[in-house]
Amino acid sequence: MPIKKAKQRYHSLGSTILLGILGTGLATLLTFSFVLYKVQTDADEVRLRETAEAVLQPIIGLATRAVNGSNVMKLRGRDAQFLYASSGLKYLAIVGTSKGAPKSAFGEARPPSPVAYTFIGNGVDGEAMKRLAANVQQTLIDEEGWNYVVRRTLPDVTNGGEILAVFSAQSLQGSVWRTVKQVAVVAFVVMGLTLGGGSLSVAGSQGLLWQPQKGSRRSVIHWICRRV
Repeated sequence: MPIKKAKQRYHSLGSTILLGILGTGLATLLTFSFVLYKVQTDADEVRLRETAEAVLQPIIGLATRAVNGSNVMKLRGRDAQFLYASSGLKYLAIVGTSKGAPKSAFGEARPPSPVAYTFIGNGVDGEAMKRLAANVQQTLIDEEGWNYVVRRTLPDVTNGGEILAVFSAQSLQGSVWRTVKQVAVVAFVVMGLTLGGGSLSVAGSQGLLWQPQKGSRRSVIHWICRRV
């Protein structure tokens, strides 16, 4: 009876050790998953912001000249349309007030006047983009529709102006799937090692339960040999 109770006690201890190892492995995996996702997401966001800023520079220059000179045709021209399309823009809104011009020998004075232009990419819901960007002050990452919204003032426009641009943020969605795949591989390895180590621990704890029969010299020698 004492041996039977000892077996039950050691079996319970082995199960507790296994559960503890599993819990530790799971906690480690969750921590690793969060850190990996955060690192990859931050890197993708930085890359998206830098790309958007680089793409916007020639558009800002074009918008500044068009608004100051009250020349909307600059924004509607073929070269401008090609620039918008090749920049990956989904939506673009430019507003401002022209500089105006004093009276001269070549014409009457031209007072400052409002200038506005909107570009909408193919297949894009312009009204939805407008609503999305309504309250954006500088930048916004829309994780529902995966859009990146940028609002910038036009500092070289004499009477004030701003530009609002919406880019695709699908690259950020891709970081989620990359993280899932990488975590799945690590999870398989970690849980495999955890289960293997846990099984050895349980087996080791249960191996201590073997006791030789009293009065049996052969049993004692056999028990010692197994331990060696």
